[in-house]
Amino acid sequence: IAGIVAAGLGAEVLLQDRDPACLRATLETAVKCEVGKSITTLRCDYRELPAKLMEMEPLAKFAQPDIFLGCDVLLSEENVEELTKILQIFLRSPAQVAYFMDPNTR
Repeated sequence: IAGIVAAGLGAEVLLQDRDPACLRATLETAVKCEVGKSITTLRCDYRELPAKLMEMEPLAKFAQPDIFLGCDVLLSEENVEELTKILQIFLRSPAQVAYFMDPNTR
């Protein structure tokens, strides 16, 4: 939902998930909300995201995001540590920010 809202506000959005059904459902919702053209999907594990963005030319524009949104990914201490490493790759400027929705504190 966060990505759909961001697209509705004018952002070019990359939705990444390892579950194809989740990506499909989210993209269907984006199309219904008339923001499907602003959304790109990528099926992979989040740990593969940096490499995928480097090796796939159409995704290069997402390699330095202004805003990094994460939902339902802070599931364990290990996830937090891995995401911290990934954020160090993507967030290189004080102008870039990351926001996460933790399923355990909704």
